[in-house]
Order: sequence, then structure tokens, then C-alpha cells
Amino acid sequence: MVCLICLSTLKGYSQGCPTSGYPDYYNCSDIAQFVIDYPSCSCLPNSLRLPYGGTSDLAGFPGLAQLDSISGNLFCNECDLSSLVGLENLTYVGGHITIDEPHGTLVNLQGLNNVSYIGEALSLKECGDLLSTHGLDNLQYVGSINIYECDELIEIVGFEDISEIPGSINLEENYALPNLSGFSNFSTVGGDINIDEMDGLHSLEGLENIDAIGGNLIIRKNPILENLDALSSVISIGTNINLWDNDSLNSLEGLFSVVEFNGEVLVYNCESLTSLYGLENIEEQNITYLTIMNCENLNYCSLDNICSYITNDFGPSTIELNDGGCNSENEITDMCALVEINDTITESAFEKQLVLITDLLGRETTLKPNTPLLYIYEDNTVEKKIILE
Repeated sequence: MVCLICLSTLKGYSQGCPTSGYPDYYNCSDIAQFVIDYPSCSCLPNSLRLPYGGTSDLAGFPGLAQLDSISGNLFCNECDLSSLVGLENLTYVGGHITIDEPHGTLVNLQGLNNVSYIGEALSLKECGDLLSTHGLDNLQYVGSINIYECDELIEIVGFEDISEIPGSINLEENYALPNLSGFSNFSTVGGDINIDEMDGLHSLEGLENIDAIGGNLIIRKNPILENLDALSSVISIGTNINLWDNDSLNSLEGLFSVVEFNGEVLVYNCESLTSLYGLENIEEQNITYLTIMNCENLNYCSLDNICSYITNDFGPSTIELNDGGCNSENEITDMCALVEINDTITESAFEKQLVLITDLLGRETTLKPNTPLLYIYEDNTVEKKIILE
């Protein structure tokens, strides 16, 4: 049935294809007999397993040239290939394309140049020699993108004609990848965005045009990632925000536009972070759990919505092991009660004689935009303000 759908969708049903009795998957060595048995069939009715056991290329399987579509999956499970050349006529894969721990020196995806549709996920796993995803020249649709443990990968390309991903983007342990510019045309991700142990990322450059994330935003263990500014267009996050073990992350301001949200906010072990500024437009009643923990320099947590979440008991929280001002629920609510944060400083504020400006720890400072400060006046009144620019 799947093959019938595949054929009717792409090129019209061919009477020459098998409709029953075919195996769960075909090996490449089975294709020679397949083209003899079904010489007019270009749609493989199930999955295709790429060769293993000493075969480094597809030159020995000329019958593959008859195939332009695979109704199931195209997969390499520890295959020995160094090249995908030989699959050039393939345009459609109804299921997954999975390249998992190839034993050959596969450096790119040349051979998939005419694939326009991948119904499920493109998954690249433990491709130790892969330098680039070059070869996805005509891709128009993919369900999800999973790239794991491709240590030498330095370039993601081939997704320029895609604006919506219905599933997730999962990137983990691709240590050499310097940016995410290959995703610059994406506007909507229906599932999660998971960026995990990406040691080469200073920023999330490439995600600037995404405005909606249907699932979780997970940013975890990225040691040199400094900010989330590339997410400044994101308005909606479907479930959780999970920021975990990002040693250099010093700003959450890239999340300023998020107004549609329903889930947990977790900020854990981000030692360079000093403020939660950037989360203030999330409705407090839509936070299901609040965790702020192990951020040793975090001293400003008293955003209006965080204050309201705690004081009105909208949900549970774990707040501890941060810097002063953010080290417990009581510390945060004490700061909340000090004075209302003003969006701007009005002229009337200067009618009193200003004596001193300090940071939230009492250290004298000068006026700084986008930073909460204490303004101490001649009459001994104190106002906490933040000037937004």
C-alpha cells in the first residue's frame, strides 16, 4: 500500500511493481534480481539497506539506477561506504534516511543530489569522517533533522529551500561545527530544538528567522555559547525552556519576544549568567515549574512575572545555589518588594537630588542601560530601575 501511495504521488501507479510478498527490506545485492523481476518498477516497495562487509561504493549495484523512489527507509547500519554515488536517480524516500556509523570515509552526501522529499527524519549518527552535508541539492521537505556525534562536521548545507520542519532538530556532540547557518531559512520547527554538547558554537547564528518552536527548547552543555540572540524572532515555544550547563552563557535577552509558552523554565549551572532578563514576557500562569539553580553569578531574578509566579503560587519552584538576590524564593520576593521596576526614567525622577547609583549588591556604579540598578536619593529614598534601550 505504501508503495502504491509513493507511485501515485510521484509519477502515477505502475502496474509493474510488487504489491505484496516483498521482504521487510532489500539489500543492495537484491536489487539486481528486483530489476529483472520488475523491469518497469522504479519504486522500491519497502526499505533499502546500504551494503556492509567490505563494499566501499555502490558501483557494483547498477540496478539502483532504476529506482527513483523508496517507500520505506534508506539506511546504513555500520555500512562500509565511502560514497553514496549511485543513488543519483533517487528523488523520494517515504520514511527515514539514516546513516549510522559508516565504516568507510564518507565525507559528504554526494549521491543524494536529486532527493527532494524525506518523509521522516534525516539522521546522521557517528559519521566520523563527514565534513559537510553537501549533496542535498534539491531537498524540499524533511520531517526531522538528527545529527549526532559527527566530530569533523564543519558545514551544514542543503536545507536552503525549506522553511518549515514539522518535527525536531536535534544536534548533539558535533564538536567542530562553528555555526547553524545552514538552517537560516527555517521559520517554524514543529517539534523540539535540541542543541547539546556543541563545543564549537559561540552563538546560534542561523536560527534568526525561526518564530515558532512547537516543542521544547533545550540548550545544554555548550561550553562557549555566549548568548541566545539568534532566537530573537521566536514568539512561541510549545513546552519547556531548558538551559543547562552552558558555562559561557551570559545573556537570555534573545528570548525577549517569547510570549506564547506553556511549560517548565529551567536555568541550571550557567555560571556566567547574571540576570534572567529576556524571560519577562512569558505569562507567569503558563509556567508549570520554575527551576533556577547552581548559577553562581546570577543575582537578578526579580522580573515581574517571576515575582508574580512565586508570590501567587502559580506553581512549584526550586531556587537555590545562585548569587545573592536569586538564592531563594524569599530573596527574590524581597527584591520584588523593594520598588517597582520602571521601564524608563522620567524627568520627574530627577526632581529629587540623586546621590548614588549602585548595583544590586551595593557596589557603586554608573548608569548602565538594560541593567537593574539602585538609585539612592538625598532624602534617603531608594528606587530600583532598569533603563531599556
